[in-house]
Amino acid sequence: MSDKEASYEVILEGAISANSGNLTVEEFADKFIDFIKANNWSFGGGMNQVVDGYYVDDDLNPIKSIDDKD
Repeated sequence: MSDKEASYEVILEGAISANSGNLTVEEFADKFIDFIKANNWSFGGGMNQVVDGYYVDDDLNPIKSIDDKD
């Protein structure tokens, strides 16, 4: 396969934290997708909101700890 035929991707694993105030997944997603589009890139995947070490639902109710492995 030549370089012109190869598909190059970047896999992101991590967390984004606001230095001050609260950062909602919607606020982050809007800015992130704008950045992706501005560079003529695409994004496939998902995003989850985390509050105090717990994944939360849309109403910010804890779902499960980020430390849970299952």
